[in-house]
Amino acid sequence: MTHYRFDNQEKKRSVSRTKWITGVLFVVAAVVLIVFIVAPAIQNFSRGPAWARNTLVQSTSDAVTLLTPKKVLIAKINTLEAQIQSDQASLVAMQDLESQNTALRTELSYVSHPSDVIAAQVLDISSQSLYNNLVIDRGSNDGVRVGQLVTAQGTVGLGTVASVSAKTATVMLFSGPQFSGDVLMKSENITVPATGQGGGTFEIHIPQSITVSKGELIAFPNSPDISIGVVQSIMFDPRNPFQTVLARTPVNLQELRFVEVVK
Repeated sequence: MTHYRFDNQEKKRSVSRTKWITGVLFVVAAVVLIVFIVAPAIQNFSRGPAWARNTLVQSTSDAVTLLTPKKVLIAKINTLEAQIQSDQASLVAMQDLESQNTALRTELSYVSHPSDVIAAQVLDISSQSLYNNLVIDRGSNDGVRVGQLVTAQGTVGLGTVASVSAKTATVMLFSGPQFSGDVLMKSENITVPATGQGGGTFEIHIPQSITVSKGELIAFPNSPDISIGVVQSIMFDPRNPFQTVLARTPVNLQELRFVEVVK
């Protein structure tokens, strides 16, 4: 009888331990299930139909990608790369347009009365032509006429309109070799003849009795406030009653992008 009771007690203890271990494992499994499966599922379902639709679309897209032949995928990649390059080119063009608009606003900020001028862009031409004349993107359709004064920054005289078409005009520069006319020596307030030499310079011959200084401004006779040149050098020979004055256009013609045609 004693041996029988001992065996029963051992069996009870073994069953008890098994139940306890099973219970612990069940609790752990339940916690893992709730934390890692049930809770995320509830959260995703709470997002509504949109989440389900996006998940389905993504899954379908992934499946299609896996089943798509390699050549087709490469073609798609090439198409996307071409689209990216096109978008980048458009972005550069927009940035360039913004830069031009900024430059134009800066240019017109120098003008006292913007309504009295026609803003124009300098078209791309060769450097050789640039030193003799300018071609601008405004013409008779915009009110440009032959003989009108063309300025930069509202205070620098560049030349006059020599010819006009419907949409463009050619500006003869004061520094061009084809120019010959009068200019105003502002210090003496006298008008003297000048000729263009090309390369942004022009030459003046005046009596040696007239005092001229390097850096002196030379103006357009009809608009004394418009400077067309700055004295760069003065040459004279005691045997010659005239001195030669070389002046240069106050702006860099190669960097010129916008001008104004005075109405």
